[in-house]
Amino acid sequence: MVLSFHNVRLGSPLEPTCFGLEQYRRLFTDPDLAGPFLRALLDNLTFAVVVAPFQTALALGLAILLNRKLKAIGLFRSLFFMPARKSRDDQFATAGRPGITNRKSIVFSP
Repeated sequence: MVLSFHNVRLGSPLEPTCFGLEQYRRLFTDPDLAGPFLRALLDNLTFAVVVAPFQTALALGLAILLNRKLKAIGLFRSLFFMPARKSRDDQFATAGRPGITNRKSIVFSP
């Protein structure tokens, strides 16, 4: 936060100069800066208020579902965790060598 009140050039031998609140004033009053800044602020607020709670609720719901004693729960768990397991197995199987998985990705890459 302290750096936001100064003009700091990283790697420069010059001392930082103090701007005070000038940069913040300019951020809200300059039309070239205010539009993109307020849009970014709105995007972050939307993420914090909408996406994060929804994602947390969805994750909690899936965790509760995976923890239940239902018919065919083993099949559901297998299908649910299969992509993560396959990815991990592919990493260990190839270990950086050009294996079958790597050759497939080379063939299909644009």
